[in-house]
Amino acid sequence: MQRVGTFFVMVALLALSVSAAPSLSADSLLDFDELYHNQSRSLSFTLSNTGSTPVTGISFSSSAGSDYTLTFSPATIATLGAGGSATVNVKLFAGFGAEIGDNVSVGNVLANTDQGSATLSKMTADIRSYLKIANVRLNGPGFRETITRDGERFEEYLRPSDPFELEVELENVFPSVANQDSEISEIEVEVIIKSIIEDEEDLEFPIQTDELSFEGNDRKKVFRFNSSIPLQTDSDFYEIEIGVSGEDDFGHSVGYTWTVEMQVSKDVHDLRIIQLEAAPKSLSCETQMVISVGVMNLGRNDEKYVTYTLSAPSLGLLIRQSRFQLDSNIDNDENIYRRTHPVAIPIASRGNHTLTLTLYRDGDVLEDVSAIAIPARGCGPQQAEVQPIEEPQEEPVEETQEEADIEEEPEDVDVGSEEGPEVISSSESRPAVHKAQPVLGTRERKLDPFQVLVPLLLVAAIGFGAFLLLKLMK
Repeated sequence: MQRVGTFFVMVALLALSVSAAPSLSADSLLDFDELYHNQSRSLSFTLSNTGSTPVTGISFSSSAGSDYTLTFSPATIATLGAGGSATVNVKLFAGFGAEIGDNVSVGNVLANTDQGSATLSKMTADIRSYLKIANVRLNGPGFRETITRDGERFEEYLRPSDPFELEVELENVFPSVANQDSEISEIEVEVIIKSIIEDEEDLEFPIQTDELSFEGNDRKKVFRFNSSIPLQTDSDFYEIEIGVSGEDDFGHSVGYTWTVEMQVSKDVHDLRIIQLEAAPKSLSCETQMVISVGVMNLGRNDEKYVTYTLSAPSLGLLIRQSRFQLDSNIDNDENIYRRTHPVAIPIASRGNHTLTLTLYRDGDVLEDVSAIAIPARGCGPQQAEVQPIEEPQEEPVEETQEEADIEEEPEDVDVGSEEGPEVISSSESRPAVHKAQPVLGTRERKLDPFQVLVPLLLVAAIGFGAFLLLKLMK
């Protein structure tokens, strides 16, 4: 019986000696802050013996992965007396495969002693790549905001349908950080806004590619991504994933992702025109036209008194729509109102006519305005205008005496009138162009002086004879 008792005492003492841990303590967190690939950073911590007995044979190790190397100084401590303390330096090296990001968990510092093992400190670091995201900017209506760290949130907000631009600025920091000349090639930048489209679909932008030099301004590049907030987006925060990757001249590939947040917020009242169309799209004489209208409630409130007017003063058109309701829930059928208006357009003057849709709530509170241009061709035959053909004016030529003495032989030409082309104009009549033409079938004849003189002499002689005869008769 005595032997059995002694056995249990020995087992208990053995279990106590195995389970007992040395009474060592250190700083609970070792934060190495910013650490680039292929770089080292050192910290120190105080190791204390909080027990009542000495701790012997102390050495150090860590639970860090293979992408990290840790060096401790001193590497060992032979004895640390009860209540004693010692300063230990630790250097952390991050290889090119180390995970990139803020507050990356590197592992724990462990103490191994003759009395057992103890976990001392947790290690973290902000691991950086030489392909650096310098900042991310959000440009929206009336604002421009910049963030510089992974995990941050933009303070400004966008509304449904607001246009926006995301700018991602990358920088090659090899020269400034590592003092090395290395380009970064095969760069890809991918931006995804998570679950922002209807049915929680992602908004994905086309991937952009480029490369960064190690010299001058070519070390930096801004990648721009443009879009607008979908109309059906609810008020909420949405994650933006920004993935970058590339390869340096030493063959090291790098890739990591930032996740930042943007906010979409609806206004209390926000009615929008989403459709204004006319068919047909152009007017002629007394056109029958159908105007299609669509409006939507993007605000947080249900709207019970919504009206609109359709007007085109130059066409004598004015339509006042009686009031209707719009629900604020985008999943409700009453969130959108659509209607068609058949109208008869009288004869419209040629040119563009403006059709304006004006949207109101609560009687006369203006919410939105939209306008389209409707061209009119006018009435009458829609024939192409034909420009009159004018014959070229010939310069007058002075005849010499020798040319005047030469008689022209008559040409064998049919006598008749020649008609020019008929001119048809759909705008205004044009005056006829007249030009003197020679008479066809005749020729000019030169008069002989004797042919004129002989008849004159004859007339004179007859007159003189008659005068003498009258004298004799008297």
